[in-house]
Amino acid sequence: MAEQDVRSIKEEIRRQMAARPPAGVETRRRVVAHVERWLRERSARVVVGFLAMGDEIDITPLVESLPEIRFGLTRTAPGKHLTVHDFHGPRERHPYGFEQPSVEAREIPPTEIDVVLVPGLAFSLDGRRLGRGAGYYDRFLAGVEATKVGLATRDRIRTDIPLEPHDVTMDWVATEDGVFEAL
Repeated sequence: MAEQDVRSIKEEIRRQMAARPPAGVETRRRVVAHVERWLRERSARVVVGFLAMGDEIDITPLVESLPEIRFGLTRTAPGKHLTVHDFHGPRERHPYGFEQPSVEAREIPPTEIDVVLVPGLAFSLDGRRLGRGAGYYDRFLAGVEATKVGLATRDRIRTDIPLEPHDVTMDWVATEDGVFEAL
């Protein structure tokens, strides 16, 4: 499939996902409850999360319910790459309007990360992810050996997400139905 065709398909899926109403609060809570159980079973020590934007899953309850885990957040650094910093460190507003750790927040080296909880507009059960289109997460995930878990609600699971050479797939996908190993 030509690169332009893949981009067109991805843009069409993004439009479709943006047109859907967000899942209800209870549905999102069930996703978080499954991820919490999954993390406890694995005895994760360092988990990278994200601050939810739009209809993404809010992982903040995990930070509160799992104090034994050190949580980090991604920071969009210059040059289109992500760094990871302490969840509880100082934050700032990015020029695009979202909140992120400030440069003063203590950085977490990629080698210390056990699990990365990954946002996305849509996922497939075989681990493909449709992000927002800038490639920040794919570049970051390509350099991290941690377990990658995509978080979404059931209505965001699709079978038609194309995979490009630079796309990084998830090891697991979490929905309100559970946490499933990507096959």
